[in-house]
Amino acid sequence: PLARASSLIDPLGGSVRSGGELRKQFQSMREAVRALRDSSGNNALREMAQDMGVVERNAVNEALIYLYGGAHDPSGRLAKINNALFKYNGLELVTKFSRLTALAMGHKFLLKHAAQGGNARYLTELGLKPSDVVDDGTGHVVRNEKIDEALARFVDESVVRPTPGQRPVWHNDPHFALAAQYKGYLYSFWNTVMRRAAVELRNGNYRVLAPLALYLPVTAFGELMRDVAQGDDDDRDMWDYSKLAVERSGLLGPKVNILQSAQQDVQFGSSAINSLLGPTGQQLSQMYDTLNGQRSLSKTAVEALPGSALYEEW
Repeated sequence: PLARASSLIDPLGGSVRSGGELRKQFQSMREAVRALRDSSGNNALREMAQDMGVVERNAVNEALIYLYGGAHDPSGRLAKINNALFKYNGLELVTKFSRLTALAMGHKFLLKHAAQGGNARYLTELGLKPSDVVDDGTGHVVRNEKIDEALARFVDESVVRPTPGQRPVWHNDPHFALAAQYKGYLYSFWNTVMRRAAVELRNGNYRVLAPLALYLPVTAFGELMRDVAQGDDDDRDMWDYSKLAVERSGLLGPKVNILQSAQQDVQFGSSAINSLLGPTGQQLSQMYDTLNGQRSLSKTAVEALPGSALYEEW
């Protein structure tokens, strides 16, 4: 459940990909909510997303498995366990919402820039011309193979999805799988969101700074919700949450985040390489400290239990 708090910022990617269209972003989020809520009715956006494979379950779970550090084999036992976990902890729903939002945004994006006064650069980037984009009268684009490819690309370029091509080479080496666990998001965020923002800024579009600025309060709110769930919301003030937002939003880049984590390790008396080892390495380090008498056995045992972050502070 705590992972959902970190996913609150994911739907904002569409507003960066579209060059700063915040108003259309929130309209798209409302459409996505209706599509999810009306699961048994005739919802055009949901049916379109299913037909295109944008929210097909294997595709959603593949994105989540890459996000949380694993290899994807849909027929494997581990994949089935992960699928059940993502369903019941709510991450599958959040990812569907993000991708539905991006698809709705994609339609608005294409229609705007195909119309008079639009920017042909955006269509060219997606392999389209204004004449390829036709309004079906419901606010959606008339679909064909070319349009579907453009919309699918827009979705993938809006929602963070740490595919092997977006991660450092060593992240894809099975020998370093434990150390690379959970770090793929930082690199994918940089490649998906920040590089897109850089493209917009190079083209003189400073509107993209508005959605980037929103990442900070949304990230801070997610961290607050995480602390409330863990029962330690009294430990931090507004300044602490502001610093956390800057550190964990991903806006500073993956290398800066890794250096900050190492600095925090040293600050709290741990080795500077603890955060580089991943969660498994950190647990091994805690076990070593326990055997050396530097850490209580009860604390190490409790923190090793599933879901311990939800109840260890209560």
